[in-house]
Amino acid sequence: MLDTDALIIGAGPYGVATAHALHARGLRPFVVGEPFALWHRHTLDGMRLRSDPRMSSIGPFDFQDWLRRRGLPWGAHERIRVEHFRDYLHEVVDGLPFPLHSGRVDHLARVAEGDESAPPGARFVATTDDGTTVAARSVVIATGSGTHTHVPSSLRHLPPDRLLHSWDVERIQVLDDARVLVVGAGQSAAETVETLAPGNRVTWVLRHPVLFFREPLRAPTPIFKLLLAVSPALYKVPRTLRRALQSAFFRTTVTPDLRAVYQRGDVVKLFADADDLALRLDGDGRGDRGAIHCGLDERHYDAVVAATGFRYSLAGLPFLDSALARELGALDAVPPLDDDFQTPVAGVYLAGGIAEGAFGPAQRFLLGSRYASQRIAGAIAAG
Repeated sequence: MLDTDALIIGAGPYGVATAHALHARGLRPFVVGEPFALWHRHTLDGMRLRSDPRMSSIGPFDFQDWLRRRGLPWGAHERIRVEHFRDYLHEVVDGLPFPLHSGRVDHLARVAEGDESAPPGARFVATTDDGTTVAARSVVIATGSGTHTHVPSSLRHLPPDRLLHSWDVERIQVLDDARVLVVGAGQSAAETVETLAPGNRVTWVLRHPVLFFREPLRAPTPIFKLLLAVSPALYKVPRTLRRALQSAFFRTTVTPDLRAVYQRGDVVKLFADADDLALRLDGDGRGDRGAIHCGLDERHYDAVVAATGFRYSLAGLPFLDSALARELGALDAVPPLDDDFQTPVAGVYLAGGIAEGAFGPAQRFLLGSRYASQRIAGAIAAG
C-alpha cells in the first residue's frame, strides 16, 4: 500500500497545479489521471485556445515564456493553436518534480476503523484501475468535466452509436459524408460545425442567435478579467446582485473568428429548443434503416452531436464509495465548500469546474487553478 500526504484525483491543470503547490511546501502528493486529457483527447484538431496566453500557465510553468522560447508570436487578439499548447503540456509533464500515475481511480473510501494495514494518519484509501492501493491523509478531486457531460432529456433515447457529445472528439472527427445534427449555441457547437461542415451535411440547432465575444462570458475583455479576478468573492455577494451580474454577463458566447462558420450557406440553421426536435429512430424510404427522423424539419440524420455542456454533481464521480458519497451529500448536487475548497467531509477537497457554484466562473478556466491550488495546498499543509 502506497502512502501519501495528498491523493490528487485528476491530472489536468487543477490537479497538477495543486500537486506542485503541495510539493513546494514539502508534502508528498500522489497524482492519478491521464495527463491533460482535455487538450490531448477531447479538443478538436486544428482548434485554438479560448483562454488568453497570459492566463494559461500551469503552476509555475509560464506559457508566455514557453511561446517566446519557441519563437511563436502572439498578440492581444490571437488565439493559440491547440497543437502548440499540447507541446507546452508535454514540457510541463516532463518538468514535474513528482511522478504522475497514469490511469484512473476506481474506488475511494474512508479507511475502515481498525484497519491495521493503513499507515498511521491515513484517512482515505483508493484503488486504481491497475490495482494500486493508495492511502492518503487528504484527497483532492480535480477530475474535470468528462464525467459530467449533459445531454438534454429529449435526446437520451437515441442509440449510443448515433448520439455523441462534443466531448467525444475522437468519434466526431471520423464522421464523413454523414448527415449530422449539431445541437448547441456555444463555442463547442461552433467548433464542431467548423470541423464537420467540409465533409458532411450539417444542420445546426440553436436556441438563440450566436453571441460573438472574444471572451467566454458576454463581457469586454477588461470586465471579463475583473470578473475572474473577483471570482472567489463573487458568490458571497448578495444573491440579487449575483443574479444581476449573471444576467448581464454569464451568457454562452462564440469567438468572432468563427463568424464565417455561422454564416456558411451549406450549413442549415434551425432556431429551436432540443425538446422541439421530436427525434425518433426511423427509416427514410431509401433503404438505410435506423436513420434519425427529425419531426421539426422532416429530415433524416445519421448522427446527433449534443454540444450542450456539462452539469456537475456527485453522480459524476462514480469512484466514490457509497458511504463516502452519502456523507458528502445528494448525488444530484455538489456539496458546499468552505473557503479552502473543502467539503463537509474533512480532508476531501473539490477543484475545477465542480467548484464554480462556490467560487465563481474562474473555476471553469485555466486561470482559476492558481487560486484553487494555493488555497487547497495551504489548508492541507496547515492541517
